[in-house]
Amino acid sequence: MVAVCMVSCNSVESTAGAQAVAVPEVHWLNVSREGSIEVSATEGLRHFAFDGDIDTWWSADDFAPQWLEISFGGLQLVEKIELIVSQVRPGPAKHKIRLERAGQVVAWHRFDVDLAVDGKVFSLRLDPALQIDKVRILTTRHEGWVAWREVRILSRSAKPVLATYLSNPIYLTHAGDGSGRLFVIEKEGRIRIVRDNVLVETPFLDISGRVSAVHERGLLGVAFPPSYATRGRFYVNYTDTNGDTVISRFGTSVNPEMADPGSEEVILTFKQNNAGHNGGTLKFGPRDGYLYVASGDGGTTDMSEGFRYSQQPGSLLGKILRIDVESGEDPYAIPPDNPYVSTPGYAPEIWALGLRNPWGIGFDEETGALFIPDPGWETSEEINFQPAASPGGENYGWPYWEGHFRTEGVEGIVKEAVWPVGVYGREGGCAIVGGAVHQGAFIYSDFCTGKVWSLRRQGEGGWESIYLLSIGRPVSSIGADEAGNVYATGFADGNIYLLLSAPPPGGLQGKQE
Repeated sequence: MVAVCMVSCNSVESTAGAQAVAVPEVHWLNVSREGSIEVSATEGLRHFAFDGDIDTWWSADDFAPQWLEISFGGLQLVEKIELIVSQVRPGPAKHKIRLERAGQVVAWHRFDVDLAVDGKVFSLRLDPALQIDKVRILTTRHEGWVAWREVRILSRSAKPVLATYLSNPIYLTHAGDGSGRLFVIEKEGRIRIVRDNVLVETPFLDISGRVSAVHERGLLGVAFPPSYATRGRFYVNYTDTNGDTVISRFGTSVNPEMADPGSEEVILTFKQNNAGHNGGTLKFGPRDGYLYVASGDGGTTDMSEGFRYSQQPGSLLGKILRIDVESGEDPYAIPPDNPYVSTPGYAPEIWALGLRNPWGIGFDEETGALFIPDPGWETSEEINFQPAASPGGENYGWPYWEGHFRTEGVEGIVKEAVWPVGVYGREGGCAIVGGAVHQGAFIYSDFCTGKVWSLRRQGEGGWESIYLLSIGRPVSSIGADEAGNVYATGFADGNIYLLLSAPPPGGLQGKQE
């Protein structure tokens, strides 16, 4: 159904001057320049309306009617549109804004003004926000030549709470020790502490000399067991200088702000075949206390049978592993209820299989359910779900299935393959990342686009994914602090972004504004 909204001048926020209307507690991202721009006239000037400089402008060099249009490659969640007038002759003007999605008009907004002064800002709030892929601004009446100093299409974004140029941060978590600290992994081999939004200068752990950080290799995971506050031991996952996966235990020194790099105890190693798809996320199960290891398939592009590691029962690649590292058994114990403990030919560490490169698995701490995001190859990014009551052994289908599609050129079947509960295609990005559950919803993002979604169960067997916001730059992971606040790590800019605030005691809270 097409929504038609007629807005008078009195309903449109406006301010004199060239600054945006200030809305407290909101961080806005201007997505205008992410699209392609078309105008009714003087195409050579069109970029001036979207260049962020109010001293330049697009002019049609002619009277109304004139229009300009921006088309996005995918959907944008737009909540506000700001128009900065360029007019040398004040007088009445009439404008229409058309919002489209997939070729259909989803809303019209019209505003008439009796006096349009050069540099004046007209600000239109969309309530509720709309997912659109095209905006057209049509001027039907104007006293002078039609022109705009700036057109801003604004999407709600996350606020950077730490902008200290961390070096390729790829994951963050907490220690569960009541300290309120965030622990952030730098891919090159360091773990940094953030306390009260301030980066501690000295790394908590620096093993960069032991780590290969080429391509997707690096220090990839860290997890603190429930006993960390009393025993001071934690676990990391990294690729060594040979490119192989190492899972090790370290101890904290007498200084709680620093680990002892000499305390390393290697728990598990296995060979990687390529510099991609090494997985890396470590999580302790909230109900069983076991260590879950997300392992990628090694990044092979050879889909012949001998290289389908995700389906090979004796390989640890392309799996979720489940081991008991806190039992005191050296180097670890196999949980007796692992699904393949007694199955010949299967590695007993395997908990689930058929995965490509699970990155940012996340437990629901309340229920014990596990979300497993898995980046796709050519068509689909997916989220898999394992109920808390699962005995393990799920096969998520890779490389025979990608999302809901059969993988081209890969023959074979998977008996009782488990379908993903969330899927998006290349229009949404290139590689899914996750890591945190907030009030029962799995929060995930896309590495390339920085868009953030929330996935939640709706009724029996149904799932709904809601687009929350866009950070507008590569996101490498989603993580949470001990209080339940949810953050994203900006891989390229080194920033940490607050996405969602912890629910207050006795109630729920929506998206952080």
